[in-house]
Amino acid sequence: MKVLAVMFIVGFAAAYAETCQEKKDRMLAEVKRGPNGMLPMGFHTPTCLKDGSYAPVQCMEAGCSCVSAEGVDLIPWRRVNGEMNCLCIRIKHETAGLMGAEHNCDPQTGNYLPRQCKGSMCYCVDPRGKQLGDAVPRQDSNMLDC
Repeated sequence: MKVLAVMFIVGFAAAYAETCQEKKDRMLAEVKRGPNGMLPMGFHTPTCLKDGSYAPVQCMEAGCSCVSAEGVDLIPWRRVNGEMNCLCIRIKHETAGLMGAEHNCDPQTGNYLPRQCKGSMCYCVDPRGKQLGDAVPRQDSNMLDC
């Protein structure tokens, strides 16, 4: 009977993932209870979206990272120059394994690279992945001036 209870608790804990907002609220409560009212070195409160999930870009003093809606790091933490929106790497993560899902992402920022291809066609995109101009056959993609 004790084994079943332990298995249930472990199974429940594995099935339940703390949302970004829950983690943020918990961390802020811990800070208030702490001796100096500050987060320990190396900890940061996450940035959350209105639905309680993690914002695509998470930053702290050491740098920024792209994360999934569940808070899983999708690229290593790094100092980034310029705009980092992580939209490409997040969609690539969410659509992994789906047929036809192609996303050409910048490994440093998680942003869309200017040239994207889908099936036999390629086209230029803006930093948010919106197509700019007409698509050309993949074999002519080197003619795109993105």
